[in-house]
Amino acid sequence: MQKTITKKSDELREITSAVLVPEEGDWHGDIYSNEEVHKAERNFSKYCKKANLQHNKQLDEDMAQFVESYILPEDMICDGRVVKKGTWLATMKVKSDALWDEVKKGTFTGFSIGCKALHQAIAKSKGTYDGTTPIKAHTRLTDFNFEDDFCHVALVDEAANNTTILVTKAKEARTESKTPQPNKAEESKKQKDDDMSFTQEEVDALVLKAKEDAAVTLEQEVAKSLEKEEAEVTKAKELAEEIETLKAFKADAEAKAEEVAKAKLESDKADMVVVAKSMTGICSEETSEEFGHALFAVKSLCPDQYEIVKKALDQANENLTNLEFVAKEAASSEEAPEVLEGEALIKAKAAKLIEADPKMPAHKARTKARELVRKEAKKAQSAE
Repeated sequence: MQKTITKKSDELREITSAVLVPEEGDWHGDIYSNEEVHKAERNFSKYCKKANLQHNKQLDEDMAQFVESYILPEDMICDGRVVKKGTWLATMKVKSDALWDEVKKGTFTGFSIGCKALHQAIAKSKGTYDGTTPIKAHTRLTDFNFEDDFCHVALVDEAANNTTILVTKAKEARTESKTPQPNKAEESKKQKDDDMSFTQEEVDALVLKAKEDAAVTLEQEVAKSLEKEEAEVTKAKELAEEIETLKAFKADAEAKAEEVAKAKLESDKADMVVVAKSMTGICSEETSEEFGHALFAVKSLCPDQYEIVKKALDQANENLTNLEFVAKEAASSEEAPEVLEGEALIKAKAAKLIEADPKMPAHKARTKARELVRKEAKKAQSAE
């Protein structure tokens, strides 16, 4: 933010200074757009034009009044400093002698608004103080409203917009007069009229009260800032705890979902083993688990083709089972019944094979017995 400086001449009791500077953060961390500054000036000119001192005392027109208020149409150079385009400038005519003396002393340095405005979204831009220290603008003010009774633009000792009086125009020089000088009573009355009942003591009291109020306000703002920071820290901790809780919940849910998926996988495999065990014509009991896992792989990888494969397997199993149960052996061992069918026949033949070759594993004996039964059954069907 460019800081303006005081410029003096010897003409009128008028001071010109910035009221609002667009797109630059002020000491309160507020910022306003070019459009909002323009709207604020128009609202002030239409509804208010009231002068105030230190935001504490409204000034009557016989003490001070605004004679100009406008938006700077282009950048302006004043004593080597830039006043940017869009700045709201105002000119106050000071009529009170006591107040004018304080202006000349430098007690009052600029203007400050007092009105209603809305805080909106957090602003990302930054202004500068004295061109070095950054001021972060955390709120954006909009919809300035000067219609209420105490709304005003105040002459203050320290403006929040970080600008000082741009132009100070002094009182016009008076020509010497040969008119007889007034007596002391008349001079006292004239001095009272010139001061407009606004004494030096009143000015001093207002300045002192403003400084005391500013100190209290600063303390309150610091306390609020600390309280806000503590609240934000507490909220951040709570949020972190919630995040950790959600992470733990997610991990637990994922672990449970993995367990459920694994259990379903094992269940589906077991179901396929059951299906394989039911196909006694195709596989033996010893190979049913392996065959069931193969069926599960087919169903998992090619679900659309599984039913076709399953139907073909069911048909093959039925055909082979019928051959085994229909096949009969006329002659059998002395220990076996005269007529054996199906599994009983296979078991009997497997027992004979093991009896002939004790080293033969049981499952191989059953497989060989099945092959013999099938051959005999086909031979018997051909003979018929």
